[in-house]
Amino acid sequence: MKTLIAGWCSPELAPPQNQADLVFVELTPGDLLETVADVIVVDPRAFPTLYAMFDVTRRVQHPVLFLVDLARVDALLRQLGDQDDLCSRDEPMAVIAHRIRRLCRVRLDLSPAGGTGLLNAPALREATMRADSHASHESPVSFLYIDIDFFKKVNDEHGYQAGDRILVEMAGRLRRTAGARGVVGRIGGEEFGILCFGGVGAAMELADACLQSVSQEPFEGIPISVSIGVSTTESPAQTLYDEADQAMFTAKAQGRNRALHFHDLERVAIEQDRDIALESFENQMRVISERVADVITRRGKKLFEELKAQANTDALTGLQSRRYFNRRLPFELDRGDANHPVTIALLDIDDFGKVNKEHGWPSGDRILTEVAARIRANVRGDDWVARYGGEEISVVMGLELTIAVDILERIRMAIGDEPFTSTKGAKLVVTVSAGAAQEKDGETPEALMDRVSTKLLQAKEQGKNRVCS
Repeated sequence: MKTLIAGWCSPELAPPQNQADLVFVELTPGDLLETVADVIVVDPRAFPTLYAMFDVTRRVQHPVLFLVDLARVDALLRQLGDQDDLCSRDEPMAVIAHRIRRLCRVRLDLSPAGGTGLLNAPALREATMRADSHASHESPVSFLYIDIDFFKKVNDEHGYQAGDRILVEMAGRLRRTAGARGVVGRIGGEEFGILCFGGVGAAMELADACLQSVSQEPFEGIPISVSIGVSTTESPAQTLYDEADQAMFTAKAQGRNRALHFHDLERVAIEQDRDIALESFENQMRVISERVADVITRRGKKLFEELKAQANTDALTGLQSRRYFNRRLPFELDRGDANHPVTIALLDIDDFGKVNKEHGWPSGDRILTEVAARIRANVRGDDWVARYGGEEISVVMGLELTIAVDILERIRMAIGDEPFTSTKGAKLVVTVSAGAAQEKDGETPEALMDRVSTKLLQAKEQGKNRVCS
């Protein structure tokens, strides 16, 4: 179990005691912007006014749990950030500790298999966008996009369990290297990101430190390297992710195990009168061509996304479309064998019609989009997810059924354990039922989907909020 670090800022209350998985660091209001805690607990009484409190907490890059007087809940709710929550300070300390864990769970990658304890992809992107929106010449912001080189080969040769352990160790090394210089998150699969509070020099210094941290000692005896793309902004631009991604691909195309800054790519492009967008695409194609057998993977899909967006992408959720699912599934089954098992799952949001009826279609759309995001955050990089229809979402995994069920349980808990929020601010508990089946030799896509659908119906009939396989 990962130990969570919780910053505690209260002039009167002491933090909960005897919590094996929680380490509390007592803070003053002046410490809040400097802490590297996973979550911060704030008592408004530590500040002279609510305005003074929110002036600080809106700049904090971590989720905040406010300990409040119930008489002042309305005033707090109007200012509450999307990543934050509140709790009565009169609750028992055990309840407050539980709320801290729940707040972390949706924000961090805490999956049972391969969980890194870092910020998950939605939380990292949110933190980056918030920092980007406050960027200035005096306070530049940078982003490091980090991709493990040849990670699929590691999984193929050493197994997924070894791969998961390497991801956990990678997360630890990056977090220790970044320290107070940045916020580390897992983007997905073998990709990590670091939000760096500094300009070009500070970001490249951190990138070089990450390269050294990774390469100085093998992971379980396996030499590992990373490619890093870096981007910096001195004004609210919301381009950090994309620019760092382009720089990372160029680093891979130039030989991997290196860090490149997007500004250097721009400078060379201008000097040589080249189109940086075209050059970036060429670099991506060069990298993808090195793994032709896996061209239709997460990275392959990303390359072709713009050309096939209308046909391949569901406009609401950003998942693959049903049309894409129908076209790609036969390909997946054709290459499936004893060494390349394929498991298909269908997840259905329980009682979704009731959500639409009681809270409106916009709330239903919001919940469906967030469910899709939580599913994507909990699958491996080589797996893919499609909107099958309505509130049904399919997950295609290159795994044996028993291992795939563990991932589905992880998804089910990620959805059911943390409430969703309607467009009017109401907290809604949402659950999913799932059915899964592994491909049999010579089985048609239609026959396999019939078995998957039957398992999903069993999950519904047995009480919902469960996985049947």
